[in-house]
Amino acid sequence: VVIVGYGQQKKASVVGAIAQVSTKELSQSPVSNVSNALAGRLPGMITVQRSGEPGSDMANMYIRGISTFGSNQSPLILVDGIEFPLEAVNPNDIESISVLKDAAASAIYGARAPFGVVLITTKNATEGKPKVTWSSSYSLQSPQNVPDVVSDGYIWAKHFYDAYFNYNQANPSGI
Repeated sequence: VVIVGYGQQKKASVVGAIAQVSTKELSQSPVSNVSNALAGRLPGMITVQRSGEPGSDMANMYIRGISTFGSNQSPLILVDGIEFPLEAVNPNDIESISVLKDAAASAIYGARAPFGVVLITTKNATEGKPKVTWSSSYSLQSPQNVPDVVSDGYIWAKHFYDAYFNYNQANPSGI
């Protein structure tokens, strides 16, 4: 069964470009957000990492190509039918992800859909015993090599002279 804009359909009867990712596939990679979990899992989806800075781990997603016209080329992201930012979705709460990749999604979702639609279905409550899951991650950051700080001006000047003389084979002048 594939979740589409107007309900559910069997995968065999769906005509168009739809890709689907299950919870099992998402849980295979230990990532902190959904955009990094989708990277490489959907054919035709391009994910571009913004930077390598700590804390900026959200990637830009492009479904219908990067070179399309316009300023906002990001797909429409709907979580349980409501537009929602992808960085606010907990990867552990996702049941399935369907991606509508063709322009026919515009007939259902309007002007925001030409760049694709990401439909996220979250997990619902089930009858029976409660199931508690827990996961955690941590990281340590410490410098590997800490240089000795020269606080004496004479020692600094001596090292500067030695370095300059060894490189230029002349006494420093005019500096």
